[in-house]
Amino acid sequence: FESFWKTTQGARAQYDAKRESGMGRVGKDITNLAASANDILQNISPILDLVKDFGAPYGGMAIGTICFVMEEQITTTFSNIKDRLPGIKVYQRIYADDHELDRELQTKIVEAYNSFTGFCMEAFEFYTRGGLRRWSQSLQSDTYLDERSALVQKSIVDVRLLCEDLLNKNVDIVKNELRDVKAINIDLQENTDKINLEKISEFLGVIPFPEDNRHIDLSRHQGNVAAEFSRKNHYSGANVEKRMQAVENDAIYQEWLVCSQSRVLVMSGANDNLGAHHCWVSPVALNMVARLRSDKGLADLNICVFYLLGLRDEEDTWDHVISFLIYRLLELNKRALRNEEQCRQLWADLQSYAELRADSAKTKPKDVTEKLERIALRALSMFDAGKTIWIILDRVDRCHVMPGQSRKTNRKGGRSLLRMMVHLAEKSSVTVKVLAVVNRADWHIEDQADELDGNIAGSMVVRTYRQNGERLFGDL
Repeated sequence: FESFWKTTQGARAQYDAKRESGMGRVGKDITNLAASANDILQNISPILDLVKDFGAPYGGMAIGTICFVMEEQITTTFSNIKDRLPGIKVYQRIYADDHELDRELQTKIVEAYNSFTGFCMEAFEFYTRGGLRRWSQSLQSDTYLDERSALVQKSIVDVRLLCEDLLNKNVDIVKNELRDVKAINIDLQENTDKINLEKISEFLGVIPFPEDNRHIDLSRHQGNVAAEFSRKNHYSGANVEKRMQAVENDAIYQEWLVCSQSRVLVMSGANDNLGAHHCWVSPVALNMVARLRSDKGLADLNICVFYLLGLRDEEDTWDHVISFLIYRLLELNKRALRNEEQCRQLWADLQSYAELRADSAKTKPKDVTEKLERIALRALSMFDAGKTIWIILDRVDRCHVMPGQSRKTNRKGGRSLLRMMVHLAEKSSVTVKVLAVVNRADWHIEDQADELDGNIAGSMVVRTYRQNGERLFGDL
């Protein structure tokens, strides 16, 4: 092809040289001809290669001879092909399926090959005719070469239009396949998440879905508390809603609620009836849990975990409560568990805690505290920095010590639990808000507030609320 191209190029230059004298003119023509012809052929080389392959023996011959034909009609046809069907070779490779549109495209491409080959042959015939005959034919307004040129351009446009239909078809197929792959990937990820959570529950000694789930049955507990305190307050005549509103409007509570810093607020509720089973301020905490769980507008920036103590037949020990809260935090952030690098140390700490629990006779409360605190802080650090973690604990006065721990003080379990909450609030990289309800009739926590306070001033606040409304006081 290259040899023939050089021969035809030289022939065309010699032909032009006969009409004009001077070696400089001949050299200039040869240079211009080579530049313009090469530019066109390079731009449409994909279709020319295919025509040579599919249109043998005429394809190679026609293309070789057309290389030196630079008249306006042929140049325009080449340019139009270049503009309307860039990269036809790519189309041939992509659309090779056995779909109806693919078969039609293959037919259209063959038609385009045929029309282009015919155009080249007609041009070859035109330029090899005698000078007088060619001059006579060029005077006609509509030549056969014009018809061939129009046919080539129409064939190319047909291929282009059909390619667009096929592109839409293939895009739809790819979208469906991606949707299927995404669904499979989601199933695999969810299965992995499930396996991870099962391991975590085993390490922590937590049953994710216990038969006795009263410690997490929010609506049932809300109903029971509301039923006990539904009658009017004989001291003030205020109804339940007004009493709750007075607590929620309290300056200390509001400051804790809106503060951007981590803080523990202990609400000590003094019932009018000392024999009441529930605590009258519990609805404030329970309503907050319900609001944080149901309001989708709060869900993006807020995570809520809670524990309702003293409702199960089994004792709620402080280490179990903390383990359960850790499990719930990891369950709500299970996507973070997919990052193996980030979770490597977490898994190591969980394994270490499980080994510690395995020998309960040798387990020391101090060791349990240290390991659970480390695990809890790692779980909290896995949340985004902009998140606020809300931990709601109802009836901390019902918390028990862990097995083997001294029971000299009945409320020692509650102290251990609240002390852990203070440590988490002070050390966590994310904002942690803890709201703990204590029934004052069962635990005068105000007398032990100094023992629970952390290293940062104001990290824990104790506030007492009397049901009769005679006084609201705290920081005792």
